[in-house]
Amino acid sequence: MVRITADHIATPLGLNTASNMAAIRRGDTAIRLLSDISWCQDVYGSAFSEHQWKEMEAATKGFDQNTRLERAMIFSITKVMRASGADLQSSDTRLLIATTKGNIDILEGEYKNPGRSLLYQLGTNIERALNTAQPVQIVSNACISGLLAIIVGARMIEAGHCNKVVVCGADLFSRFTLSGFQGFHAVSPEPCRPYDAARQGISLGEAVATCVLEKSDNTDFPRFIAGASANDANHISGPSRTGEGLYQAMKRVQEDSSTEYPGFISAHGTATSFNDEMECQAMNRMGLQEIPLHSMKGVFGHTLGAAGVLETVVGLHALREQWVPASLGFRKHGVTQPLNVVDKAFNAPVTTFLKTSSGFGGCNAAALFAL
Repeated sequence: MVRITADHIATPLGLNTASNMAAIRRGDTAIRLLSDISWCQDVYGSAFSEHQWKEMEAATKGFDQNTRLERAMIFSITKVMRASGADLQSSDTRLLIATTKGNIDILEGEYKNPGRSLLYQLGTNIERALNTAQPVQIVSNACISGLLAIIVGARMIEAGHCNKVVVCGADLFSRFTLSGFQGFHAVSPEPCRPYDAARQGISLGEAVATCVLEKSDNTDFPRFIAGASANDANHISGPSRTGEGLYQAMKRVQEDSSTEYPGFISAHGTATSFNDEMECQAMNRMGLQEIPLHSMKGVFGHTLGAAGVLETVVGLHALREQWVPASLGFRKHGVTQPLNVVDKAFNAPVTTFLKTSSGFGGCNAAALFAL
């Protein structure tokens, strides 16, 4: 049985899991007007402060030749390794890196070697930095990268390829990413409001999140039950109007788990008009419209490749603490079919939750977790 035995997350709300969970409990958001970043005036988003960067860099002093993204990954991976006892020098432990854009900021001129922006180079740099016994594998499939990496890791364990998999998801707020979403007119002029009638688009964010998957019978740790991905190839950027890919992914998870209704759903919820409507269609096709549902994008912004890992970790802690987080920014129902969007966090005896992610190119993923 695959269980999640350790985790670590670092976001602008805090550089460890406990501080982030406490902030979510308080109803805090990391989204702010990023007036201190010269190239994104009047943009709302979530970004690490210079003080936080200094703390992460101080903790990774021996890695001065690595990029900021790589050092954030090393920071989080080493934290979770200490907590779990996972040994990347063991041939029985694998490391999966989930990222949407990788070192794309290199193309903005911060570094002299543009070749370092290539994803395989990112993997090589992490291998060398952490002296891994096995090659680092990169999972980069738009915004489902993080959740897909967890699914891939679980399957590696189930197939007997290894007993432990460390999954790290990370992406940084960059000019490249911001300009791309601005080109789609998809960036909100206020903090994002998933599923709300007045939503105007996404708020971008940055984060690093790591978890350890392990073959274990220890009931102290939550379980990975089932996971699936599906691609409806609807459009290079626009989601299916019927939610076909997400529906297929969730249907497969339901079939593989024999679980009809999860305790709550941690959905993708980017706050764009098309994405939220697509999810609404898929959830109703699955008969999940009455299940409590939230998006973490109002808390952290859209953290791209980190999102699936980050939001899974949050969901796992909420599951263990028996409560359902709120979907920040939601005030008035704004999709065409019913959805039970959580506007206020509440305690509940939940034992399972469903995590979903969707992304450009028609990619979708879903995974079920349980106590």
